[in-house]
Amino acid sequence: MLRIPARVDYAIRALGELARAGASTEQPLKGDVIARNQQVSLGFVETTLNTMRRAGLVDSRRGNEGGYWLTRPPEDITLAEVLRALEGRILDYAVIPGASSDDATVHATKRMWQAADEVLSTLLDTVTVAQIAEGTVRLPAAVGDEDESADPPRRTAAS
Repeated sequence: MLRIPARVDYAIRALGELARAGASTEQPLKGDVIARNQQVSLGFVETTLNTMRRAGLVDSRRGNEGGYWLTRPPEDITLAEVLRALEGRILDYAVIPGASSDDATVHATKRMWQAADEVLSTLLDTVTVAQIAEGTVRLPAAVGDEDESADPPRRTAAS
């Protein structure tokens, strides 16, 4: 089973919060607001957003007027960028140590994982933080967006 680390999911959701709030240098969004809205600890939000800051996807300011904001428009930030910033690769695969590079099954398996990485990268390069924030992600038919007519959940005024 492929597993997406929780911090990747939280990072995407946090960036979506920044996009939805229209956070900017003039009006940054505080980490505690993101943490409360996403029901995750403030420490986790801060650690994740600091990684995003080092990757150049967000910026921040400390103090009473501090908070976080996206460095680029949310429609220009893809989920592939977020995943790479946190994990380094989209799909991390390993060839068994000691396996002969002349072995046809080793070669075929490696090619299969490389192809899977390319397919997943291509998909994640088409989904943006703006789409996440707006709840308008539409997946290719081959991926199985079964219920395209479903409306995204609505946020309450308090969130």
